[in-house]
Amino acid sequence: MAGLWEAWLGGDGSEIETMAILTTEANGDVAHIHDRMPVILDRCDYGRWLDCRLGSATGVLDLLRPLPEGRITTIAVNPKLGDPATEGPDLHQPPNPTLF
Repeated sequence: MAGLWEAWLGGDGSEIETMAILTTEANGDVAHIHDRMPVILDRCDYGRWLDCRLGSATGVLDLLRPLPEGRITTIAVNPKLGDPATEGPDLHQPPNPTLF
């Protein structure tokens, strides 16, 4: 996935590391779940994405696009994953079946 990372000094002088995963509009495989999806890079584009020598995003803007359809599979996950206080091996279990 395409992301940005930076380390900077906070007001108290401590080093703070921050990161963000970039998103784009959802492709047809994901649109039924959400209108956004992560920017997923092809392996052949890793080097270009990670090359910061230009100091500009102009050489990589074309990479900020939805993944072509048919390249990702969506599956249901345990709804407990949305609760940051929840832990345990049962989170790997598929969600309970519903009537819908």
